[in-house]
Amino acid sequence: MRVCACQVQAESKLSGQDDELRRLRAQVEELARQVQDLNGLKAKLTHENFELHRQVQELDSNNAALAKLRVQLQQQLDEAKARLEEESRVSDDCILLTRITALWLVSRTDTSVLQVGARVAKGALTSAFGRQKIVCHALFDKNTAHTGGIPPRNDSDE
Repeated sequence: MRVCACQVQAESKLSGQDDELRRLRAQVEELARQVQDLNGLKAKLTHENFELHRQVQELDSNNAALAKLRVQLQQQLDEAKARLEEESRVSDDCILLTRITALWLVSRTDTSVLQVGARVAKGALTSAFGRQKIVCHALFDKNTAHTGGIPPRNDSDE
């Protein structure tokens, strides 16, 4: 009986170890599946991370290009504003010249009106056309007022 009790005890112990072995193998298989799933997820996240980095680089590149374009457009806008401002000044100067010329033509017969208008016009024209380096005050010079002639341009007045 003694052999039987030891044998039963050994068989019972063996059966318990077989159960433990099956349980541990099941755990190893489950952990292996989890590792495989996690490796797949890691690969997917690595690819997604690469794609996101590529998109960030592309957006940075686009942002830099847009910033450069913005600077160029701002320069063009500033140049256009300056041209418009200059054209406005020239237009204002032309209107002033037209009015002064009309005054001069009306008052050609009356030298006293012409002399007073000439002094006012000479200062206005010198100021108005000084930016364009045009000397128009000769039109109202006393020497030419009585003849109605316009002398040639004098570059030394610039």
